[in-house]
Amino acid sequence: MNHKAQLFLYLVFACIFYSCHHTLDSDPIPDNKVDPPPPPKGNGLCTIDEILTRPRINTPGDTSMGYTSAILNYHYKYLGVTYFNRNNDKVFSLSGYTYSDKNNDYLTEGMSFSNLKFNFDTVFLKPHSYFNSRNNIPSALYAYLEDDVIDAWYTLDSTKRNFIVINKMDTIARTIEASFWVQFLKDDPNYQPLYPNKMRFCDGKIKVKY
Repeated sequence: MNHKAQLFLYLVFACIFYSCHHTLDSDPIPDNKVDPPPPPKGNGLCTIDEILTRPRINTPGDTSMGYTSAILNYHYKYLGVTYFNRNNDKVFSLSGYTYSDKNNDYLTEGMSFSNLKFNFDTVFLKPHSYFNSRNNIPSALYAYLEDDVIDAWYTLDSTKRNFIVINKMDTIARTIEASFWVQFLKDDPNYQPLYPNKMRFCDGKIKVKY
């Protein structure tokens, strides 16, 4: 994928997920010394409690600025490139992508955590649709893409306790580390039957530079 196409898609994701309010701010992240609480019991584990469809396998791209890793639908390793986006002095977002091949020709997946605060806390994520992202509620979205175009949207499963935990903020190395558990549902279960209707990310880990 060429740089113009990648930039365009990144801006589309940024506008949808973060209300086009990203400020490039080099001020240090608040140094919160409070230990993070443990994740909710039983929800961060890769517990097999239902049948989930095999997802397609993609490549992560250049993870030098950040990465997201997880176990996807119980058995499949997920690894994607991840970027930090500062919304303002109190809120930030994380956006990640995978590609069709090692040449990074086409984007195939997009995932975003939005409206996260700069503190150590277990943040329970609330579902919202891609066209209603201005509510300032911590949330996450996921999308399948074909030829750099969003083909299917996934929103959080409201029956699950989706969460992200900010575990570490290193103001010297300027990195953020987090763990998470999320399950997404395809907005239209009848669309693209080859796409899984559920996407579960367990044992999720994020490390990203800011």
